[in-house]
Amino acid sequence: MDTANHWISGILAFLLLTSFLKIFVTLSILRFGLNLEQGSFGLITAVASVALTIVVMAPHLSALGGIEGLLQGGQQGITAHAQKLKPFLEQHADAGVLGRVHEAPSADATPGGAADRPAQTPETLVAAFVMSELRSAFSLGVMLLIPFLVIDLLVANVLLALGAQQLSVVSIALPLKLLLFVAVDGWALLTSKLLTSYAA
Repeated sequence: MDTANHWISGILAFLLLTSFLKIFVTLSILRFGLNLEQGSFGLITAVASVALTIVVMAPHLSALGGIEGLLQGGQQGITAHAQKLKPFLEQHADAGVLGRVHEAPSADATPGGAADRPAQTPETLVAAFVMSELRSAFSLGVMLLIPFLVIDLLVANVLLALGAQQLSVVSIALPLKLLLFVAVDGWALLTSKLLTSYAA
């Protein structure tokens, strides 16, 4: 039972304290834009996200003994890991988001000034980091979706003009989307964008 709890805590730490969430959400939006939501593409997205996360986090996990140390977890694993990863979390937690999370009144707080607000805790830092990562992922996802949306609209209009509404827009647009993605070397561009966003 303890081993299971350690692994659950370790997985939560991996999800909340690393770059995995941002990378996975970004790649999931890409998969949605390409209309590749069927089959094993979800597993491919997860595997690619884990691989990129290991590359991003390798310099920051030495104090924890690498990914293995992070995944070992423990009942106090997330809080303890958050303390050790504090520089990384602070670097990538948006200051505005961190301020809003920090200043949010607690359930039992009394009205007043800053003195009534709790001091910044690992929990508030983790929450700010997660929200910042999600915002960054959605911002990048929007840029990914726009060209695919344009292709969908063009294909739909062409099929409408030809009177071929019975043809699937998705099946016609998919090869064009893949051709565009390959032509601009989309994997290299996206990977570079994700990795450089975590550069010191």
